Amino acid sequence: MKRLLSITFLSLLLSSCALISINGSFQGLYGYYEKANKQCPALFVHTGNSLEYCNTKPEDSTKIIIRNGTELKKCIEGFDKVVVYLWSPKCKGKFCPALDLLQKRCDEKNIALFIVAEYYDAKLMQKKYHINRFITGIDTKYYRTNRTSKYLLHFIDDLTGKSKTPTNNNRILYFEKGMIVKAVKSMDEI
Repeated sequence: MKRLLSITFLSLLLSSCALISINGSFQGLYGYYEKANKQCPALFVHTGNSLEYCNTKPEDSTKIIIRNGTELKKCIEGFDKVVVYLWSPKCKGKFCPALDLLQKRCDEKNIALFIVAEYYDAKLMQKKYHINRFITGIDTKYYRTNRTSKYLLHFIDDLTGKSKTPTNNNRILYFEKGMIVKAVKSMDEI
């Protein structure tokens, strides 16, 4: 009887799996910079150590500024209060606020907002958002990996100046005078 139940369960599982199809990519697991760059090379700007785009408002152009964590750290050191939002372009839900709404909340609290894309999606990155600064793309070549979990960890360590900074998967990093204060799920916690 047990064997019959096991076989029935296995066949049911296999038949249900056949109905499941995966449509899309593994965005979130991998960065896909190369793919996005091939689709829209004019979208991406490598600035190196330049502070040129730290406080430039993207009035008429959509650009993604490619940086490592140390370069972004230099940018945020010029502000009293900063939120760095780790943006996952396809994430929807309570803890993935719309960029325009997040910018409005930061403006209300007199906090500078820097948006960092966790991975690359050329279509969503070309969209015109009402934000005060260009979106930062993580320099995957600098971190020598296309795996999101690896380069994101190193990026955050460089940004905070600490090794293995505990973010507990929170997307909002709050800084004061260039120093990390806390990582939170929502702007209500700042």
